[in-house]
Amino acid sequence: MKLILTLFAALVHLTAFSFAQSTESAVQSTFPHNFNLAALNTTLPNANTTGAPLVLGATGGVTVYTTSTWNSFPYGSLNTFALVNNALRGYLPDGTWAINGTSVTQGGTLTWIASRMYGAPQEQNAVYSVVTPPESSGLPTLAAYDRADLWSLCPDKNGNYPQTRLVYDVASIENPPSWLPFDPASCYGVVVNIVAV
Repeated sequence: MKLILTLFAALVHLTAFSFAQSTESAVQSTFPHNFNLAALNTTLPNANTTGAPLVLGATGGVTVYTTSTWNSFPYGSLNTFALVNNALRGYLPDGTWAINGTSVTQGGTLTWIASRMYGAPQEQNAVYSVVTPPESSGLPTLAAYDRADLWSLCPDKNGNYPQTRLVYDVASIENPPSWLPFDPASCYGVVVNIVAV
């Protein structure tokens, strides 16, 4: 009888330990699938459960991209990404890896640089991770510097082809400079969902 009680107590302890582990979020430095990014509004209702699809939009340069909503930059076909060793990779429509995410800064957009010469700048841009929520409570989310709750979408304040850009930690912008392409007061918080493809 004592052996049965001991085994039962051990089983209860293991079950409680398993349950505690399954309710914790997991942070990954490498994600096993290619994925799309989608910004889910945290302040207003959403049109769907994953959020607005994000693509790489033009920034005025041939090889520099910014992360924008597809709705504001519908010409963007660069929307397949990967996370490897805490660095973001972007893929051309033919599946070639030639685009790398740069290190996002406080109040800055998530910017990408295309280069076939330098394929792996992970060491300097290894600031990203994927946060996997507890079982069945939502999609994994993109984090920078271990924070998944500081993303915002910010519409451009002017221009011929305004975009809505993904910005990190917009609240850190004090006294916005006049050259800033967006007004921080018009930004709204989002979580950046990882949608496996």
